[in-house]
Amino acid sequence: MLSDENIEYWWCANQKCFKPSRELHNSTDWENYSLLDFLTILKVDFKESDLEIYLNIINKANRFLKHLKCRECKHILYPKGKSQYAFYGINNFQCLTENCSEKGIEIYLSHCLNGYCEMEIDSRDCVKCKPPELDSESCGWYVCNFCNSCCNGPQLKKRKEVYENILHKEYKCHIKGHRDLGIVSCNKCGDSMESIEMKADEYERILSWFVNNKDKSERIHKSGKNKLDKWWFLVKRSNDTYENLEKN
Repeated sequence: MLSDENIEYWWCANQKCFKPSRELHNSTDWENYSLLDFLTILKVDFKESDLEIYLNIINKANRFLKHLKCRECKHILYPKGKSQYAFYGINNFQCLTENCSEKGIEIYLSHCLNGYCEMEIDSRDCVKCKPPELDSESCGWYVCNFCNSCCNGPQLKKRKEVYENILHKEYKCHIKGHRDLGIVSCNKCGDSMESIEMKADEYERILSWFVNNKDKSERIHKSGKNKLDKWWFLVKRSNDTYENLEKN
């Protein structure tokens, strides 16, 4: 690909790369031989595009290995083309096993955009957020199951620039992300969640209950105060309702 300055570049980790790490090594540097070196030495014919896809798969497998199999037939997933200027060279996969009910269904694999999270995004486990007045399937971003992050302004701006300046296509989706709007999307349905304001008197009532029962309740495992003289409590996990928790 050529930049606006007519300089050849590659797309790597969601940005332009002007010097890829695919250089041939001489015999004195044999310890750093790569797949490209072996293919060249053995005079194996290959397409550069095929090599790129293979390297993309290896990079993906290093992180997403447990996600790279069909959950129906347990067979390895296959890449479904290269991504268009995304963080990874390949984001979409599919099962190609004959007679598998999941054959041909596109599976999206990436990571959370939240720099403090970056957990895996698997379209089989995630839902898309719902930008106002836009089609969720076309414009929605997958909601992280770990931190509920989805779309944000800087990433949407990058996508718009890729569409308009590189792909020369019209960008029809939103510019302001849910993060910029202070909206948290539900990771179960994709709808925006509403905040519940805690009333001061209710907070004091609950805090008082925890303080009074910290040595009585079997649910309160540990408790104490931090450097700011604020109470903290470690409560054993349970599927019980709040009413049952309060009784115990």
